[in-house]
Amino acid sequence: MRMMMSTRRWLLAALMLVALGATAFVALGRSLAEAPPPTPWQHYQLGLEAQTVGDYDGMLAHWRTAAAAGAVEAQEMLAMALLVGPSLYGPAVARDVCEAGHWMREAAARGSLIGYWQVHFFNRLRNAPGGKACADR
Repeated sequence: MRMMMSTRRWLLAALMLVALGATAFVALGRSLAEAPPPTPWQHYQLGLEAQTVGDYDGMLAHWRTAAAAGAVEAQEMLAMALLVGPSLYGPAVARDVCEAGHWMREAAARGSLIGYWQVHFFNRLRNAPGGKACADR
């Protein structure tokens, strides 16, 4: 009789743990679904992670989102990625000096020293023989 009572207690305890685990899992799933969207800083960090694993489309998407929201670090990194394009990332990232110049100027306008020096470097490239002029000068 005593053995049977002990088995029942263990079975009841196990069922309670399963029920609690299922409740926690449902609550966690609900909280993840209701999570706020990533902040610009988080998009910047996700872009860095994407760069690390070679997901260059994801990198550009996250950095564009963060840059458009005003994240200076993303503006700086996006500008350089677009400026060097295939030289650093291979054919996965097309070189776009006009968009790169836009993000450099945005970063510089927000007080970024990196953006400031990027713009000066970019102007030297643009003024070099064969340099490309952009419409938003």
